[in-house]
Amino acid sequence: MRLTLRTLIAWLDDTLTPAEVRTIGQQVAESPFAKDLVERVQRVTRQRRLTYPGDLGSEPTDANLVSSYLDNELAPDQVADYEKRCLTSDVHLAEVASVHQILSLIGQKAKVPADAKLRMYRLVRGRETTKEQAPAPAKAARPAPPKPVSEPIEGWASIPTRRPLWERLAPAALVLALIALFGWSAIRSLRPEASPPVAVNLNPRPPEPPKVVEPPLIPPAEPKPEPVAEPSPPPEAMPRPEAPKAAENSAPDGAGTFDAIQGVVLRPGPDGTGWDRAEAKAPLKVRTRLLNLAPFRNTLKLGKSEVDLVDSTEVVIDEAAKDESGTLDLRRGFLVLHSGEGPAPVAVRFDGQVLAVSAPAGSVVGVERVPTLMPGQSEPAPARLRIFVPDGRVVLKAGEAEETVNGPAEISLLASGKFGEKGRQPIPAWVTESTPSGFQKEVGDQFVALLRPGRPILSDLVEAMDDPQKDVKRMAVLALGSIGSMEQVVEVVSRKEEASVHRAGVEVLRSGLAQGGETARAVREALVRQYDRPWADITEKLLAGFRPEEAKDELTLVKLVEYLGTAPSRGTRELALDNLRTLTGRDSLEYDPDNPEGKGLKAWQDLVRKGETAKEARPAPKTNR
Repeated sequence: MRLTLRTLIAWLDDTLTPAEVRTIGQQVAESPFAKDLVERVQRVTRQRRLTYPGDLGSEPTDANLVSSYLDNELAPDQVADYEKRCLTSDVHLAEVASVHQILSLIGQKAKVPADAKLRMYRLVRGRETTKEQAPAPAKAARPAPPKPVSEPIEGWASIPTRRPLWERLAPAALVLALIALFGWSAIRSLRPEASPPVAVNLNPRPPEPPKVVEPPLIPPAEPKPEPVAEPSPPPEAMPRPEAPKAAENSAPDGAGTFDAIQGVVLRPGPDGTGWDRAEAKAPLKVRTRLLNLAPFRNTLKLGKSEVDLVDSTEVVIDEAAKDESGTLDLRRGFLVLHSGEGPAPVAVRFDGQVLAVSAPAGSVVGVERVPTLMPGQSEPAPARLRIFVPDGRVVLKAGEAEETVNGPAEISLLASGKFGEKGRQPIPAWVTESTPSGFQKEVGDQFVALLRPGRPILSDLVEAMDDPQKDVKRMAVLALGSIGSMEQVVEVVSRKEEASVHRAGVEVLRSGLAQGGETARAVREALVRQYDRPWADITEKLLAGFRPEEAKDELTLVKLVEYLGTAPSRGTRELALDNLRTLTGRDSLEYDPDNPEGKGLKAWQDLVRKGETAKEARPAPKTNR
């Protein structure tokens, strides 16, 4: 069974079969997004002040639409639109979850307590509890009111029609008695009490002199000889107390900290699932995982050194060695190392390798972890580190390998533990420019304004995808990829978006495949949920690209043109178009992924049938080297 919003709500209301419960439960356990959605459904259905969606306003809704969705009678495109509305609006999510919960209770016998029935019988008296009245005279203008019943009726003998007098007056009498008691106590406490008489002696006697008690005679004790002080040893001979040994690099209260945080820095929640915001000045322990969201830049203090986390960067604070000021495990992204005073280097760990960077005080060194996804291969190649030295003399050491780099220069550290060749390429701007541009700051402030504290970060990012500013949507896509929510990224790639937003989604998925491990598996699972097989495998192939020998094969172009017309998803069709443009060097030929049967498809089919693609230069796809 596929995990959707409808099946998730049915799983929560326990309306599925045991086999379906096990299937959905396993999928929820494996999906962080599903866990957050379960918590959100439980929260919004318990929220008292949450209103219901009206039929007017900015978010109108129709009750028939909700019922058709719960009965599984909507078209697939309407289902997608309605589920998107529920995921971005607490009001609609609470409505569909509450209605499904109410419907799940229909048909179950309600249990009414016996005391509740008894109270209801006492409140209302039916016709059978009154005596039959004689017919009124014909000439009477108004019938006399019926007399109250004082006798018990058969079948109702155990239920009195009126409470006795003492039962009605007892509470009032008790209240009056308590008032009188409290008043009497207050009056008694304010009345002064008479003090007892004091006896006066008129004939006092003079006091007797105290008796003197002579101490017994004790012979004086013999004086004890005073001990002779031994000469103290010289200071250098005295044993010094041992100083308590400090736990090396354990830093129970803080191996690092942020003096200030620009934008958002995330850390795992207390239970290990979900993400919480990191706070400035808060101590960070060893093995703390940190995730910096693009496009922000934040400085992490490690001992006497400082490290900038740039854009989408994930690190883990590692335990530093004796001769290191700090160590970071770089999972992905960019670092800028600021050397502090002293010879202690800063260490960067990646894929089992440890790079120690020793630079003069006040200098900076840029480090980028580059994942490699070779075209046509299902598994990524080992990653490498790119080291950028703007100026100064920097010593790099990785195991037995050691290199001295004089800036400006660039060098790479391979996964094998060896350094590559030095280069003189231009130093990237993120290494030397620590202040964002005015445009980046403005867009970043708009993005941060959408992330409200106290809410799950995933919910805020899903809402940010509806922002009219395309750059804000692009940042939301990058953030979704950073927290591992690949299902939402695949959905972005599959729908019509601005070109920059679509490219950001494609790059997130390609980078996830290049990361390998859990990240690549999350991308593949998201593709299977969105496209099903074999189109999930075809889409993954289109993301990875083609080998040079495949790029020269005409059959590859024929398949790509075929995907333009037969692929069921817009994302697959647009990825096929991107590969065609890369391999042939041509533009889109007016092909529209939203209208695949248009003239653009015929233009590509004619191009392949005539063999004119061979006349164009077809450069091989770029790879991360």
